[in-house]
Amino acid sequence: MNLKRLNSDLVDLIEMRNELNELDFSDESYDDLEDEIHEFEDTFNDRYGDILESVLERIHENICPDVEVLLPTAYLAKEYFASEVEEGSFDVGPDAGILVETILKDAKGKPIDARITYIPNPFRIVLLTQDDIRTLWSAENPNDFLI
Repeated sequence: MNLKRLNSDLVDLIEMRNELNELDFSDESYDDLEDEIHEFEDTFNDRYGDILESVLERIHENICPDVEVLLPTAYLAKEYFASEVEEGSFDVGPDAGILVETILKDAKGKPIDARITYIPNPFRIVLLTQDDIRTLWSAENPNDFLI
């Protein structure tokens, strides 16, 4: 798998989704762009599904074993924002990705709810909690799991 292409394809999807978010439903190009995004998401799943599902299975086993692994595109944030800290990078909001109940515990011993999503430049899978963002896997070091 070409991990640089994975990152590039993720950035392309982000840019397309952000463009769609800026359009009004009544815009003539809205439906065409929405269709283009769905086609590209299918291509993304076809190209990277095997490797991402394998990585996500390992993450789920260690972080949220009771939560089923979904299609890779399900983990995309609905919206990405240009990072104010790192040029060329992106940030996501607190409701990005897939909500999971983790085996991690808070100070009171209760399971921590978190979200799993992707962030590009470099491509990485992250865990978002109320207080933190943790990289779980990065395409820069694909054999290392940070869980």
